[in-house]
Amino acid sequence: WSGAAGTYKETVSGKDGVHIRGGYNPATGTRDIDNFQSILDGKDLGKFLIVKYSPDCTVPTYIEGMIIQNSDYGGEGGGAFIRGNVIIDRCIIRNCLGSGGGGVYAQASSADAPAVIKNTIIELCDATSSGGGAYLYQNAIMDGCIVRGNKGKYGAIRSHKPTCIVRNCVVYNNTCSVDGWPGSAGIFNEEGGQVINCTVVNNQGIQY
Repeated sequence: WSGAAGTYKETVSGKDGVHIRGGYNPATGTRDIDNFQSILDGKDLGKFLIVKYSPDCTVPTYIEGMIIQNSDYGGEGGGAFIRGNVIIDRCIIRNCLGSGGGGVYAQASSADAPAVIKNTIIELCDATSSGGGAYLYQNAIMDGCIVRGNKGKYGAIRSHKPTCIVRNCVVYNNTCSVDGWPGSAGIFNEEGGQVINCTVVNNQGIQY
């Protein structure tokens, strides 16, 4: 699936090996994601995921150069639900709502084929429970991302299992939605996953 610049009011159910790539000039077909925005917009579509991959993919499958916005979903992964071998790269995910992972929910069966979010901005998302920006459940990696202006009970990022990694990320201006435990507004590293070379500043919660 290759998207020319424009706004697409539709949900997408991803398939193994079928990439979702945006940023194409509609006149020439050349690609420039900085100047040609391909937007998946979930406004008024109902409570569905914009992008969903489940179960794990058998080959690397990319969501790249897309803006994913305005999704409203009652389950996990407001903007995207991804499984193993799915890579979100150079995307913007904004103004999405879900229960676990307002922006993204990521889970993989094997550390050899993790779910990956990299070089991506996640902003202004809200989770009614875990991880306003992202919920990394297991065998999930977040690398080189900016996570800002999100709200959730278990931090802007909830990193659940020890097989999760958050590295080279900037996490700021996020808010915890509850006053009690765990009260984390930045990164809630639940079971000892790796947090490497991250900047976590100006988040509003009782800890972390």
